[in-house]
Amino acid sequence: MTAASPPLPSGNDAGDRLFFGVLCLFLALTALTSLYSYLLFHTLAELFSILIAGAIFIIAWNSRAYIDNTYLLFIGVAYLFIGGIDLVHTLAYAGMNIFVGYDANLPTQLWIAARYLESVTLVTAALLFGRWVRPGIEFLVYAAVSLLLLVLIFAGLFPDCYIVGSGLTPFKVGSEYLISALFALSALLLWRHRSAFEPRVFSLVLLAIGFSIAAELAFTFYVSVYGFSNLVGHLCKIVSFALIYQGVVVTGLRRPYQVIFRDLAEREREVREERNRLGQYLSVSGVIFLVLDREGRVRLVNRRACEILGYAGEEMVGADWFERFLPPEGREEMRTLFFRLMAGDGAAGQEVEGRVITAGGEERQILWHTALLRDESGAVTGTLSLGEDITERKRAAAALERANQKLNILNSITRHDIMNEVTAAVMYLELIADSPEEKRTLYLENLGALLSGIRQDIEFSRDYQDMGVKQPLWQSPGEIIQRYARSSPQFAGVAVTADLEGVQVYADPMLPRVFSNLMDNAVIHGGHVTSIRFSAEAGEDGALSIVCQDDGEGVAEEEKGLIFRQGYGRNHGLGLYLVQEILAITGAAIEECGTPGEGARFVIRVPPGYFRRGAEG
Repeated sequence: MTAASPPLPSGNDAGDRLFFGVLCLFLALTALTSLYSYLLFHTLAELFSILIAGAIFIIAWNSRAYIDNTYLLFIGVAYLFIGGIDLVHTLAYAGMNIFVGYDANLPTQLWIAARYLESVTLVTAALLFGRWVRPGIEFLVYAAVSLLLLVLIFAGLFPDCYIVGSGLTPFKVGSEYLISALFALSALLLWRHRSAFEPRVFSLVLLAIGFSIAAELAFTFYVSVYGFSNLVGHLCKIVSFALIYQGVVVTGLRRPYQVIFRDLAEREREVREERNRLGQYLSVSGVIFLVLDREGRVRLVNRRACEILGYAGEEMVGADWFERFLPPEGREEMRTLFFRLMAGDGAAGQEVEGRVITAGGEERQILWHTALLRDESGAVTGTLSLGEDITERKRAAAALERANQKLNILNSITRHDIMNEVTAAVMYLELIADSPEEKRTLYLENLGALLSGIRQDIEFSRDYQDMGVKQPLWQSPGEIIQRYARSSPQFAGVAVTADLEGVQVYADPMLPRVFSNLMDNAVIHGGHVTSIRFSAEAGEDGALSIVCQDDGEGVAEEEKGLIFRQGYGRNHGLGLYLVQEILAITGAAIEECGTPGEGARFVIRVPPGYFRRGAEG
């Protein structure tokens, strides 16, 4: 329900009478100060216009996120720089003695520069009426132009405007006429848009431009910077800025929507309706919000949709949803389901799982809840869908299922080995007790090896039971490798490099054990290894290969298929078996495909969807 708009104030209300009364009193007092000190008069007049310019900028800049009046926004940003040059003009005026070595030409040049900037601004604002100009871009442009004007003036490259003893130069006089013409042109251009303004405000703005013209014409006659026409020109400028303040700033603050555009009451009602509708749409946070029209084209998306799909909102709106954002497999099925809904041959509100494809080519699993949108007559106009990204949940569930399967066979993997080793250890203890001294040393060595094997089996059992207990997460192999290399003294003489910048994999939290085992194996079993290098290669099937290459002895051909078996090799062969099991939790695999004698080459294959590039941790 739209609230009634308050009536606009009449031109004869108490506020207006007070304003014009104060203005007349200020003009009189300011003019009287010229009898005492013209410099004081000039300073008061200029500071008044500078304060007004600053007020216009502050209001416009702080309202830029929602202001609908492009004319006010444009001149509001520009007036900061107009006021800035006016401030320098005030400081440079004869008698201020701030800029040493300059005569009356300097403040006159600054005055002309500021008036050119003001008149061109009003013309440009009228020409761009109704068009959006980014405030930040406009700010930078005006800052650059203002800086350029100041550099030209202080460097002596700006045309002379006043010569002591002669008075105004032809350039100054001609410029005042040209500036007056530009002010008149701005009023003419603004007249074309008079229906968009409340009549009293439009009259005040036109009157302000009229006083600006009068001020410029007055400045064409003076010979002395302290002359009468100079005083009249400054008084006209005070009136001009005061009228702009009253007509645009003060009134605009009282009536932020009703004053400038006469049709804004209707616009306000529409905005309220849209706001209520969007409030309903966006009441749920953390999910994709998607509106499609009857043709399946995107009409509205929220920030979460942009984050998941990797596109800007402008790129998505207007695009064919099914063609652009769904993978080829299942695309037609989803399109058919959508058009059945549009034809009334389908039930909305049901949960549907589907895949989307991101800007980076990654597939994500989405759980959709869809409702039909209808117009006032009840006709279907499109769909509203809320989508929950369940990709990580599905991956975690699959990983947990695989981990549970592996944990179920943990006892059969380790208990039998430990029992055999315990039995053998007891036998050696009996032999030691009954054997001569010369055989006891051998038996003790064998017993020590058995106890060491039991310890390794127990450690393996501890590591194995930790697999899959926690949810997989995104990890950076490059950081893991460099961190382990720096913390382990056995790599002091080994050059470890990881060309994996920006690569992340979705794996069990025990992923660091994968790389530490590969690096340890290279040093322990590779002979004289001097370098270990990790790199990433893209596969034709969309998978990622992470390669570990050393310069050691390599792996014999007959052992390549055996080294990943539990119990094979020295030290009970648990390391590479554990590596294989950790990777398998998230569907990754490992193999050794190096050339014997040229170093070991282990290749970890990470399936699509379980790695990403260019991501931050």
